[in-house]
Amino acid sequence: MEDKDIKDGINRYIGKQELFNDQFRNRLLSNLGKKQKKPRGTLVNRFMPAFVMVLLVFGGITYFLISNDPVNSLTTANKGTPDKNLPVQPNPDLEETSEITFDMASHGTAFPELKSDLNDVLISLVATLTDPVNAVSINESGTVVVDLIDFRKDLSSLTTNEKGEFLWPLYDTVFKYPQVEEVYFTFDGSFTSWYEWLESTPDPMIRQTEQISDNTDRLVDTLLTNYTYYNDMYQFILEAKMPDEKAGNVVILYLEALKNGDVEQIKKYSVTTENFKPEKLLDDYKQIDYNSLYIDKIIPSQGEPIYDVHLNFKLKNGNSGKRVIYVQFYDEEISIFDFSEN
Repeated sequence: MEDKDIKDGINRYIGKQELFNDQFRNRLLSNLGKKQKKPRGTLVNRFMPAFVMVLLVFGGITYFLISNDPVNSLTTANKGTPDKNLPVQPNPDLEETSEITFDMASHGTAFPELKSDLNDVLISLVATLTDPVNAVSINESGTVVVDLIDFRKDLSSLTTNEKGEFLWPLYDTVFKYPQVEEVYFTFDGSFTSWYEWLESTPDPMIRQTEQISDNTDRLVDTLLTNYTYYNDMYQFILEAKMPDEKAGNVVILYLEALKNGDVEQIKKYSVTTENFKPEKLLDDYKQIDYNSLYIDKIIPSQGEPIYDVHLNFKLKNGNSGKRVIYVQFYDEEISIFDFSEN
């Protein structure tokens, strides 16, 4: 269509419309025949959303790589030497996965008495074991490390009740020694293996400051289970029908304190006088072969709540020995009067 025809058509249409004035008509007609310029920035505007998206994606990838750098100063050792003046920040992930082990050769000194006791206890708890304790050591702070053979296959997993039945005898045995404050049990040097097997936290067994009421009974039960001579003596005392059924506990714990050289426990169960010398008692009882110890007879005193307990035994040098301890019942308390003849 020619421009003339278009102009005529516009004139015919616009000229009849009051909505459009002559100025608008003339401007519209004057633009005909001219080349229309494309609006500035049309191409840029068309691709602007895609360009912005690319920038956002690139920025996100860069931030991810920086913030998740796998080679950082907390998890690797090849980032350079750290400033020694800066505090070391623990890494919880490393603490959870790092194995806690003990070197028995460098921890404290050997504790053969406790090793022997724990061997007896564990053998009584797990019938398939023969010599379960590798080594026991104690340092100057009272921290004990008990290294065990890995006998998990013999016990498998334990229920909550079974864990208590298994751990209480161990607790009673280690803490009967007053110098012990805390204990780490390990399987072939690994403390991690021990607490993971028990499904517990990585904390040592510690001495309870508030003793549970039945702790004495548990300790006596452990001694009676592990030592035939204590069990025989305990039964003999029960048959004597002393005024208090706890007399057997007191006698057994008193003798055990003497065997272990525990002066505070000896005093706890003893009638103390000016002439009381626990050190001399310790010297006397140290010579006794406890495996040969037994009660020969128990004689009640006439008119006094006192029972004479006659002990027979073999000395470590092979000679025979006898001794009398006096179990007294006054003011609802049980105490033992014992003295050295020399």
